Amino acid sequence: MVAIAGAAARDGLLQPGEQASGKNRRYGRIVMVVTALVVIGLLALGNWWWNVEAADLARGMVYNAPPLTASIGGGRLTLHMGENFWHERRKDSWSMRLVPDHGHVMHLFLLRTPGLDQFYHLHPEQNADGSFAIELPSTSAGHYQVFADIVRESGFPETMLTEIDLPASSGKPLTGDDSEARGNTITVPPATGTQIAQLPDGARMVWERDSSPPAVGQLGWFRFRVEDSAGKPVNDLEPYMGMAGHAVFVRSDRSVFAHVHPAGSVPMAALAMVEKGIQAMPQDHDMVHRAAMPPEVSFPYGLPRTGDYRIFVQVKRGGRIETGVFDTRIAN
Repeated sequence: MVAIAGAAARDGLLQPGEQASGKNRRYGRIVMVVTALVVIGLLALGNWWWNVEAADLARGMVYNAPPLTASIGGGRLTLHMGENFWHERRKDSWSMRLVPDHGHVMHLFLLRTPGLDQFYHLHPEQNADGSFAIELPSTSAGHYQVFADIVRESGFPETMLTEIDLPASSGKPLTGDDSEARGNTITVPPATGTQIAQLPDGARMVWERDSSPPAVGQLGWFRFRVEDSAGKPVNDLEPYMGMAGHAVFVRSDRSVFAHVHPAGSVPMAALAMVEKGIQAMPQDHDMVHRAAMPPEVSFPYGLPRTGDYRIFVQVKRGGRIETGVFDTRIAN
């Protein structure tokens, strides 16, 4: 377009065989510069329009969890759920009510960054204004990534994200289903071979790894065995919130987070709705029997991206919640 405009301005009024004068050539160059600016402006305007339309379409088609804000005062952590574009436009057709999953309306995970060396699995209570609050246990100072799991009345699960700086404090003792784990900064272990996590009571948790490391995008089974201090399989495992165990998979940069159960990552509340006809899961619902449980627990999961991951595996023994901490690197 620039060349055509320049040629038209330079040669358009010449007679056949006539050569362009210096004045015509200068005029052609001026027209080329002006045309180039106009073309660049049109392309920039078109690109801006395209991006605005694409962003608007993405907001209407791609779901994002609502924003979450966290604040702390007097040793009490308060969480406020916001509303995003989806909730504002679909209030008439989308239920905002929350239902319990494993007996709790919210499962809250706090991970100290960047080392992922402090882990808290807590269960705040919902206030009348819709916010959630909990008295924090003893915490170590640091910057924490916050993951908050909820389930809508429709069975749709959401994980909301935020960050917060916590001071060192001596809070209330952990009770009920709340738990914590402390470990070293995330490391890069060998790709294969046995990994062992020591538990606070002297027992240990063993990751029964396959001969080949996990592959990206492929469903695999992560198997863990609990042994006593003598290396013998334990016989005192019991259900933890209705499951044989819970696992949390976190990428080192926190761009991947998954709360997984032996039945997969689908919330048990959603499965209960399918089974019972859109009904919330009862508070005392157990997905496993309270009979003698095997010392092993397995989780199906497919890691979505390459990178370094930390895995927190939680089981319950004799009324105590114990957490094994494992690291792995996914290279392919």
